[in-house]
Amino acid sequence: MKTLRHLLEGSRQTIMASWHETVFRVYLADTARFLKHEPDPFANPVGQTTSRALEPLWDHLVTGSDRSDAMPFIDDLMRIRAVQRIEPSEALSFLFSLKQIVREQLGVHSLDRGLLEEVLTFETRIDDLALSAFNSYLACRERLSEIRAMELRGRSERVLAELNRRLARKSDEAPSDPPDLEGDRSERGDTT
Repeated sequence: MKTLRHLLEGSRQTIMASWHETVFRVYLADTARFLKHEPDPFANPVGQTTSRALEPLWDHLVTGSDRSDAMPFIDDLMRIRAVQRIEPSEALSFLFSLKQIVREQLGVHSLDRGLLEEVLTFETRIDDLALSAFNSYLACRERLSEIRAMELRGRSERVLAELNRRLARKSDEAPSDPPDLEGDRSERGDTT
């Protein structure tokens, strides 16, 4: 009797190709095409990081290894998507789409009860990974907000410092003693 792991490994190439397609659906068509096909990691760090992360994530899901093994790859993907301001639902959709891809590939309606239970366990791993990915995404967004706030604070401090320098320069250029208006009037013969 075949196990789910055996079936998944036998369909690995087809499933991975479909999954790879869904990962890039959040981008415009031209951008997605570039991200999928540009092999140079310096010209295409987003595409290369994304593609490199899928294999270990797949291995984690199929083998049921410890989630900590998958987290560096999830963190990489979520960091990219958080920086690009992709909505959380879109950022995580590639994980949930894997359920449908596997169901279609395996024809889950024709599987026996034992394999269906294994499929449910597999899908639970996907859900667990998605929850971790959501936490990672939120942490990245919070960190980005902190960085933006620090940049804004730094910019404001620089503007205030420049304003203070200009005000100090103007006060240095102004006469040190105020003009004697009374003396000026008496010299002209004004008594009012």
